Parts: sequence; C-alpha cells; structure tokens
Amino acid sequence: MKTKVTNIFIGALIGIVLSFAIFLPIYLTGGKTEVEPQIEYIYFGEYAQSLGKNSVKFGEEPDADGYFLGDDNERYVRVEATEPYGSGVMKVFKYFKVEKLRWRVVSKSDGIATVICDSIIDNVAFQPYYKRVSGVDDKIERNNIDIKADNIDQDYLSYLKNELNMGEEDNIKMNNWEYSYLRYFLNYEFFEKAFSEEEQSRIVETQLDNSAASTLQSDNLNFCNDTVDKVFLLSSAEAVSPEFGFKASYQFDANRAVYVTDYAAQIGAEKISWDDINYQLKSVNYSHAATLYQCLATGRAWLRS
Repeated sequence: MKTKVTNIFIGALIGIVLSFAIFLPIYLTGGKTEVEPQIEYIYFGEYAQSLGKNSVKFGEEPDADGYFLGDDNERYVRVEATEPYGSGVMKVFKYFKVEKLRWRVVSKSDGIATVICDSIIDNVAFQPYYKRVSGVDDKIERNNIDIKADNIDQDYLSYLKNELNMGEEDNIKMNNWEYSYLRYFLNYEFFEKAFSEEEQSRIVETQLDNSAASTLQSDNLNFCNDTVDKVFLLSSAEAVSPEFGFKASYQFDANRAVYVTDYAAQIGAEKISWDDINYQLKSVNYSHAATLYQCLATGRAWLRS
C-alpha cells in the first residue's frame, strides 16, 4: 500500500507539527464501501477519532494495546486535558472512540485503489529533534537534525543509525523527508497501530519522487533522495496532480478538502489562518531550507512557506 500523509500546521519557523490525512493505494479484496454521487469511499484501518459521549463509563486500566474499554464495548484513547474551573483550571480525561478510517477513492487500476483519508487524524512533529548550525557549503545558518538530542526517541535513533546509516557528524537538514521523524512515525508506529496484519499485507509500497521537480521548482536545491514508503506525505506536484484526482491549480478543490477529527483537534491541530487548518506536504521550500509547503484543509493549495 502506498500512503501519502498530508496534514500539518506550522507553529513557528522550526516548529513544524503534523496533523495528517493519508493517501494510499491498497489491494481491493472486499470490505465496507459506500458511494456518493461521483465519489466512492473505502473503510480501511482504524484510529481514535470522535469524542466519547458523556454517558459512557470507562475502565480504569488500558488493555494490551493501550486502549480503554467503554461500557458500550467500544475502545477509546484517553487524553489528559484541562477545563476551566472557577478562576483556574482542572485536569480531566477525555476519551476518543477508535473508529474505522474512511478513505476517498481517487483512482483504481489493476485491482489497486489509490485513496486519500478524508480527515486530519493526528498531530505529529515533522522533525522535533534539531539544532541551529552554520551551513557547511554556503555558510548560511540552518536547522539540522540533532542525532545527539537528549530527548530523542530511541527507536527513531536506532532507525537513523541502522537503516539510514546516519552518523553523529552528518549534516542533514531538519526538513529532509528521507530522515524525518514523521516518515519513521508513519511507516512504523502509525502503520502498526492503525492497520491489522491482513490490512498491512494489502498496502502497496511506493517509489517516491523527492526530486526538485516534485517541488514544482526545477532549480530547488532543497530536496532529498527518492524513497520507498508505505505511508507518506504528498509532494507539491502531487497536490495539484489530476492523477491523484486533484485540480491542476492552487484554487479551491473539494478533493483536497479534509475535516479535522475531535482527537486531532484535542492534541493540537489548531486553526491558525483564515479559519483553516494547514496540512503539510513533504516538499521543501526553495528559498528557505527549514520550511515545507502546505495545503489548506478547505481544499486550496497553498504552495508557499
């Protein structure tokens, strides 16, 4: 299966945080589908989405997968939050139901459907481990991946060292898709959590074009090696590609539009401009090596930093 994950908002120049919907081709072997005029959907995988009802009671301890069982026999993810209380706030737990993910079919060929998740389902940093350095070649300051960060995820660190052969002195830009924490998260942690073994077997790996051309700027020097991924962000070129069911323009397109789940909103998929959620592409800005391109949740391509 291929997956292209697309949602992110930028809290600061180096504070890139992902809220994502997902793109993937899968083998068509049955399962629940529904059809609206000119739109076909497939239900595939599951993830925390809608806020649980106040009437539901929950167990005190999670199961082996980290979920909390409600007395409605549904599984929930628990999130610690705060609510106003008098002149201050109080700590509360909110529970979000684990539900089937709905995917919009954008193309079908040879028994494989290319689909896009029609919602922003999470909020994850593109690269949380970085440091400010002077450019090696051009002497311009930039943000590079900090493999020595004290708080670095140890599984991600092992992935960088053992699978990508990254050394402690390597200068890798923080917005490099090949080495990004988000790529690791999607293809390992999210992949394992959201899909059953049978569903995982139906996911088609994809050879991704990460070249300068994929950014829609042929002279863009801020690009990375091509990769083979199961789950991934769209490139700038794909975000306006009729091949993926999108209009070849930057204006509103219903096929680019997504909604935000209760869970994603709770953990930080904030509205930051024009009452919209920005969702992240994997293409790097030509003029600044620390930013990436975005789209808007309402369906407008916003291909600038």
